[in-house]
Amino acid sequence: MTDLFARRGLLLSSLALLAGCLPTLPGQGPAPQSFRLTPKTTYADDLPHVNWSLAIAEPSAEPTLDTTRIAVVSDGVGVDYVALANWVDRAPAMVQTLLVQSFAASGRIEAVGTDRDRLRAQYLLRSELRAFQINRNNGDLVVRVRLDATLLRLPRRETEGHERFAAE
Repeated sequence: MTDLFARRGLLLSSLALLAGCLPTLPGQGPAPQSFRLTPKTTYADDLPHVNWSLAIAEPSAEPTLDTTRIAVVSDGVGVDYVALANWVDRAPAMVQTLLVQSFAASGRIEAVGTDRDRLRAQYLLRSELRAFQINRNNGDLVVRVRLDATLLRLPRRETEGHERFAAE
């Protein structure tokens, strides 16, 4: 009987020592923070009102930006991500939602929705998210956003205009 207790004690001591050697298990550290952006809500009073509807497609983006992670680009080529921080959604999906909300908040367009909505739109806004990151150059940090947008007249998808929007 004493031998059995000794073996159990040795086994428990060994397990305790091994447990001390294990790295921290996933989910044991601090939880990542989630960040969201808000739509534009203030506009000039002299914006014209239009009686057509607009569908907004989700922007295309390279894989390094098509994620919930917040990208950090070093010297224009290296890509890393902010530790313990995420967007609330993939960057292109978040930008699409912000565009829809911002155009709708203007109150100047008859109807606004996504290209997946059952909206009979006269125009489609397609775009490419070219930058949505923090740029690190020689220790300096700069937030950079760039969206290349094309407005198409439906149903023939004729180009009505193209514009590049960028901010740092």
